[in-house]
Amino acid sequence: MIYNRSDFSDTSVLIPCFNEEKTIALVVEQFRQVLPGSEILVIDNGSNDGSAREALRVGAKVVEEVNKGKGFAVRAGFIELSRPVILMVDGDSTYDPLPAPEMVQKIRLGYDMAVAVRSNSDSNAYRKGHKFGNSFLSRMQTIILNSKIEDTLSGYRAFSNIFIESFVMQPRGFEIEAALNIHASLLNARVINIKTNYFSRPVGSYSKLNTFEDGFKVFSTVFKFLVKLKPAQFFGLIGLALLSFSLLLSLIPAKEFLSTGRILHIPTLITSMSVAIIAALFLFYGLLCQKIIDFETQSMRMNFKLFKATQFPL
Repeated sequence: MIYNRSDFSDTSVLIPCFNEEKTIALVVEQFRQVLPGSEILVIDNGSNDGSAREALRVGAKVVEEVNKGKGFAVRAGFIELSRPVILMVDGDSTYDPLPAPEMVQKIRLGYDMAVAVRSNSDSNAYRKGHKFGNSFLSRMQTIILNSKIEDTLSGYRAFSNIFIESFVMQPRGFEIEAALNIHASLLNARVINIKTNYFSRPVGSYSKLNTFEDGFKVFSTVFKFLVKLKPAQFFGLIGLALLSFSLLLSLIPAKEFLSTGRILHIPTLITSMSVAIIAALFLFYGLLCQKIIDFETQSMRMNFKLFKATQFPL
């Protein structure tokens, strides 16, 4: 299928918004300019300022989502949108709209998700805590999920509608980005990173992200999926730690037996053997669960590829 690079009627722009009265109109106008013909949807997540009014003033469609949290807002937007390509961006005017056409084009060419990787064009754009936390979580996700996403918390992304239709997780807040990364890893989806400028918020606009609270939620999300998706590694490490402890305990009665021919520390020997049995159970459980998860994951990937091939030919 050949697409007109100047016509974006196949694209929906999703903008989750909470108290962005000062910036939302600018964001809508910028993305309408770089993506002519696109549908622009603003999800007002219970704002108590004029965000919805400003979005309507510049011609965006506005949907109210009463459940507080970015995850709820994004999910509400996904339900509303049905065009082949969906571009998501925050309503705070910190993301550069210029890479948007390239991101859309990558989805048209068969990628499932394009992630805008933020670069510090403005030294005040990134708080130090946010920068460190994002770097740490990105590396952790790379190790745990073998993810190639360079900016794990970027809120500026493009997706195929097929990818979004297969997304069933229910994140509540800022962990929505981590959940999308995990979903992409589960499906072995085609993901591409695209560099973008990242700007400071305008005067009077403030961030809703709490470095420690939201960072902990994101970390918890990734950790829970580590347990779910990599049980062999998680329970295997626990099993190996217990096995090492058991071996250390066994040194006492072993040394005693070799020197005297008798074992006086019977409770130590019993404890060592008990811990060894528990370690073996952890190792067996982890391997068994991994086999089941690997089978389910492979089935999901095959179904996704089949659905994509039949419903969204490129």
